[in-house]
Amino acid sequence: LGMELMNDKYDLARALMEGVAFETRMVLEEFEKFGTKITSLKMVGGAAKSEVWSRITCDNCGCEISFPAEADTCCVGAAILAAVGCGIYPDYKTAGDNMIKYRGRLIPDKGVETFYNDKYDKYRQGHFLLRAFFEK
Repeated sequence: LGMELMNDKYDLARALMEGVAFETRMVLEEFEKFGTKITSLKMVGGAAKSEVWSRITCDNCGCEISFPAEADTCCVGAAILAAVGCGIYPDYKTAGDNMIKYRGRLIPDKGVETFYNDKYDKYRQGHFLLRAFFEK
């Protein structure tokens, strides 16, 4: 929605990143409805390699984002399972706290909060209107 001939591939890429960030925010809001307020996220994979995508997600969701130092997080997860299974650590939280290192973090920029709140409100309206349209 809203794409025109004057938009280029960069506009399309940003729209995709913002869409994923908006969907993430919707999930976080669902958790909050059930009493769980999430204030920090861990970001891994291809999206975590993009400074732009990471910043969009951080600012839109209003959550601090941490980036694991190890790129292959599946291997770290397997090592954590093995460490708990072998009795090296008593539980997964303790194992994770000791085995996962971080390379950096982002803090939300309050200066863009209104900008993303306005865009998110429009996104949610469009989301629910389209959902109702396609359910008919």
